[in-house]
Amino acid sequence: MGMMPRITIAVLCVVANTAAAQDLALECRGEAPDWQLSMTSQSAEFTYIGTATMDIPQSSRAEGRASPQAFTLISSDYSSTAIVIVHDRACDLGQDARFDTEVQVLTQRNDTPVLLAGCCLDLGS
Repeated sequence: MGMMPRITIAVLCVVANTAAAQDLALECRGEAPDWQLSMTSQSAEFTYIGTATMDIPQSSRAEGRASPQAFTLISSDYSSTAIVIVHDRACDLGQDARFDTEVQVLTQRNDTPVLLAGCCLDLGS
């Protein structure tokens, strides 16, 4: 049962259209719980209860809109997966710093789904 979601996501990635942004460079983070995500158009490093280097085999935008954009992240051994949804709207974490975009990360730890929210700096623009 624990492997079923990972296999499903991997199959969806192969079938879906690929539309990765060539100049993607995001630095994202969230608090309570703390997590970090660094993304380029090809790969990502995700830190939440451990660190995983992940490929980005698929991305897509909302139909007829520039935002939000979704990315599928999968580690090479399929042990870690995540769906990242990036919204083109300003975001803050309750501090003085403002971020370029809002982000949600849907991942899992063992058989428990986890939805994380945070903000990103767009280093590619």
